[in-house]
Amino acid sequence: MIKRNLLTLILLPLLLLTACQSTLTLQQEEEKTYTGTLRIGTHVFPPMTKPYSPVSTSFAEVWDERSLAFMEKYPGVQIEFIGVDYNQNFEQLLENPSEMPDIMELTVKEAWLSALDHIESLADRIEEEGPRWNGDYFNVIKAMEINGESYLLPVKSAPMIVYYRPDLMAAHQIAEPRDGWTFGEFEETLRRLAAQGLGTQLPDTLNAMEPIIRGLGGKYASSDLRVSGVLDSDATAEAFAQYAAMLRESSYAEEMALRVVRSTESLRDIFEKQYAIAPLPSTVEGVRYNASLMTGLAISKHSQQKELAWEFMKFLLGESSDEAMDFIVNHTLESDGVHTRIGHNPIYEELKQWMKHEITISQPATFDLVWYSDPSRDNIVPQRTREQLERYTDAAAAQADLTLWAQEIEMRAPLLSSVVGGNKAGGNE
Repeated sequence: MIKRNLLTLILLPLLLLTACQSTLTLQQEEEKTYTGTLRIGTHVFPPMTKPYSPVSTSFAEVWDERSLAFMEKYPGVQIEFIGVDYNQNFEQLLENPSEMPDIMELTVKEAWLSALDHIESLADRIEEEGPRWNGDYFNVIKAMEINGESYLLPVKSAPMIVYYRPDLMAAHQIAEPRDGWTFGEFEETLRRLAAQGLGTQLPDTLNAMEPIIRGLGGKYASSDLRVSGVLDSDATAEAFAQYAAMLRESSYAEEMALRVVRSTESLRDIFEKQYAIAPLPSTVEGVRYNASLMTGLAISKHSQQKELAWEFMKFLLGESSDEAMDFIVNHTLESDGVHTRIGHNPIYEELKQWMKHEITISQPATFDLVWYSDPSRDNIVPQRTREQLERYTDAAAAQADLTLWAQEIEMRAPLLSSVVGGNKAGGNE
């Protein structure tokens, strides 16, 4: 009994001290306040030439709604959005850092190859948040790291997905695509659909083809973004030759049974034809690849409102991984207007769920270099026509052209000249 009383006397002050500290921390959080104008550089389409403020619309778009809620929480804060476009004002902002917004929306390559000297590392800030975003969203943060460090808080991600017609599959006794289906099954499905005269749509631009080429054993660039010697490697040439055979098998038809598209692409007949959605196929070993068009928010080193900027970014993404993933998916679809075209329909909710599934394992598309007024971002690097790709009848034919293609990309693609010149290194594998 005496020992118990002594233990109580020892522990009671400690418990009271802990309670007081917790109360003080809560009070400090409640008393936190901010004032001033927060300038946010955004990638929007069509480009906005003048600053604009968040507005509430009938579609209740998450970016504007969260921004308005933030200003309601902190009445002394005004938010001003500024359109940032590589073809218009991106380089001018970097040349005049005092004009840079407090927060900049950037692709990974914009941040890494052009803006890295002007943005703050978020590593310590993210670590201080502890388990806040543990889960799928933390995987997305890791996917956007530069040199193993976080500079961007992800806000958009548009992976590739598969739309297919269950009715046509059933009518011709062809197995439906499913989670975990393999590239071998994918090829067999294409052959069987073609034999039945049914149409299939396969991607033929570099970023869109990337997850398939990766799944077939190829690769576009090294971790430091060198293209020559990688895009034209033996393994990548073999992968392209294998994919070219699929392209030759695939064609448009009156009845389209399967389409591999970017998740932000809205199919014209999506309601009439009752499409379903599936993920991309996996390797035989069960490895899944996807290449997503991604952007994240960075804090300018030149900002006078760094704490306000971080508070806004946290508020935008929410209190948990699930909230953050919901934000990314909604904001990605809303930014491309998909919600106005197919929103409030069952297929829209299915699309959002599959996007989360794919975003979690996605890496930034290798040649998603800069954001500019073409929202598909495909033509920023030299491409090949479908007819040219179909001429890759074997690995040797593929490799001969891939060698030339790699050289063209390194010479003509924005930001890559610094890599070829050896001025930059690092990045994610």
